[in-house]
Amino acid sequence: NILREMMLLHTRFIHDPRSKIEQSRALLRMLTHAPAEAADVYRPLLQSEVGKALQTSDFLLYHDDLSENNEPFFFADFMEAAGQHSLQFLAEANFYQMSLDSMPPEIAGPLAELGAHDLLAKEQYLDFMTCRSFRQTLLCHEEATLDRQVTVERIRQFRVSSDAKHSGSTGLAPGISEFRAPNTSTLRTDNAAAVAALEHLGRIYPRSVAFDALAERSGAITEGEAETLAEILFRAYGAGLVNFRVSEPDAVFAVSERPVASPWAQRRADTRRVVNFYHETVTLDEIASKVMALLDGSRTLPDIAALLGRDETEIRREVEGFAARGLLLG
Repeated sequence: NILREMMLLHTRFIHDPRSKIEQSRALLRMLTHAPAEAADVYRPLLQSEVGKALQTSDFLLYHDDLSENNEPFFFADFMEAAGQHSLQFLAEANFYQMSLDSMPPEIAGPLAELGAHDLLAKEQYLDFMTCRSFRQTLLCHEEATLDRQVTVERIRQFRVSSDAKHSGSTGLAPGISEFRAPNTSTLRTDNAAAVAALEHLGRIYPRSVAFDALAERSGAITEGEAETLAEILFRAYGAGLVNFRVSEPDAVFAVSERPVASPWAQRRADTRRVVNFYHETVTLDEIASKVMALLDGSRTLPDIAALLGRDETEIRREVEGFAARGLLLG
């Protein structure tokens, strides 16, 4: 709460939301120049927290950091309160945040042993180990019977997508390929079908492919090969390299004569931060936001170019970018 308390003190006599946000950002920028002394741990910590705060939207800064009520809880305290309302822990919205795969063995082992008989304690100590300050916890009614065993058959029910890229094989053992996701998670494998599957998913992202179709395309023909692919993809899911979904949204990936963007993206275009049909945030520059606001299906690309005083080639490039990122409906 150190930055929050600083900003609340700095803006305590300001009541206008816009001015409060502006003055808070001014304080954050000033704090980036805090002096440091030898072996000082304060400035690196401050710089890290200030950097995160400066990257947040005005909405988030005002709603969270400048809110009158913002009380942090340990996960254990949160779950105790949830239990008082007949709710139980289901999972984190980002499944990979529950994984121990990235932990060194001397930590993963004891945490796995703890989780076998006390899942909530394991989650709390995982927060301590990763310095996690924000959770997206899913709850369900306490009378629901949960089966936490993930089987190959369950994996094969899903569609799969991935934005991981092949990072090469330099420095790796012969036959090993490495894939890296934007969240810095990595997966190494020598399974040819898994390599083919991840390469294909990376080319078509954000689109997803039904598991059986992906297995066939990747050369996992036999039942044993398909099971192995499912196991590897589940490991990749646990590391945050792939996503599973049960359906594909209505996004289109080709530019029509009169393009139509997501109505929600059109409405939010002026904020320059829109959400695509895959629930991902896409940041727009000034020209892209203006183009987005005009994609209601009533205009051709030449019409939009004329309205904005831009070259048609530039407008087409922008709209093709929207298509590639899952923002077009038609």
